[in-house]
Amino acid sequence: MSKNFIRLVSLNKTKRIISQPHSKRLRSGFVVLKPKSSVGQHSTGKKEEILIMIKGSALISAGRQVKRVKQDHAVFIPKNTLHNVTNAGKASLRYAYITA
Repeated sequence: MSKNFIRLVSLNKTKRIISQPHSKRLRSGFVVLKPKSSVGQHSTGKKEEILIMIKGSALISAGRQVKRVKQDHAVFIPKNTLHNVTNAGKASLRYAYITA
């Protein structure tokens, strides 16, 4: 086991939480979206994804579904799913994502 097995990051100072070489399968990051903006439709490919809303609310479109996801809630996106995240509020949306 590595001496640095615990990785602590400040969400105010980084956009990546975990990536290589710290993990071979997990990827994660932190996103800030201005009101009415979105990340753009994209696919999870072979990965599954969890989105954790930290501040604000989002409209998550995945496949044919559209859901409002509020602060302190999370959503699971299955593999091979086209999806988009749009800020549904009047303030910045802050969320973390984890893919595996």
